[in-house]
Amino acid sequence: MVHQILLALVTHNIYQRIFKLRMFVEDLEVRFFGKGSVNSEEAHA
Repeated sequence: MVHQILLALVTHNIYQRIFKLRMFVEDLEVRFFGKGSVNSEEAHA
């Protein structure tokens, strides 16, 4: 039982780190490529 609780805490911690990493990467993408790249993609569609 305790093992399951520890496993749940560890997996939750990992998911939180992945989520923060994804948010960080998205922020970097916006800074480097800007909103212009998104608009140009919409123009091609």
